[in-house]
Amino acid sequence: TSAMEQLLNPEESELFARARKKGWECFEKLGPPTRKSEAFQYLKLSAILNNNYKHPLHQESDLSHLTWAPESEGARFLIHQGSYNVEKSDSSSLPSQVVILPLSSALKTYGTLLNNQWNQTLKEEQDPFVALNLALHREGIFIYIPPKTVLERPLHILQLLEGHGLSTIAFPRIHFFVGAHAEVTLLSTQKFLNQNSANNSVWHLAIEEGAHVNLIQEAWEA
Repeated sequence: TSAMEQLLNPEESELFARARKKGWECFEKLGPPTRKSEAFQYLKLSAILNNNYKHPLHQESDLSHLTWAPESEGARFLIHQGSYNVEKSDSSSLPSQVVILPLSSALKTYGTLLNNQWNQTLKEEQDPFVALNLALHREGIFIYIPPKTVLERPLHILQLLEGHGLSTIAFPRIHFFVGAHAEVTLLSTQKFLNQNSANNSVWHLAIEEGAHVNLIQEAWEA
């Protein structure tokens, strides 16, 4: 459990620590994926399971090269090295009722909602990579679109992973709640600057009745 222990923060909430522990226990129960599972039949599992991955380094990077969708100005969110980067994100065009928070901050207000979602997910989860994400993710992002809110601009979520010459694996975590009869378009881009890197990204989408969500996933770049 050394990987999980390295991420445990004494300042992290008890709720978060319990969630990580449950995620790890679920991963150990499910065990590593095999070709017997339909979801992994066409993946090169040996290349993943036999690689000695490290967590991405947190160091200063030149982020001026980032490419954002022009129409998403004022609604751009960066996940860098697996962690939500608040300073390099921009929510200035969004209505004030839209909530965008680091996951650790969202727990203070929406802890019950998130905890119930985690518990329900782990009861039904058959994908060990999803459980591993809960155990090992760093800072996630929490997005809440209230009922009847119609966003004219798309939200662009850019996941950037730099290996810095190492074999790295990141665990981005995105919690997205859309209220009844709300409308939103999501643009998701994943960009790798190292071909030896892996991105175990997990999205939790909760969409209420009558809501419309258009998710556009752009091609991965290496």
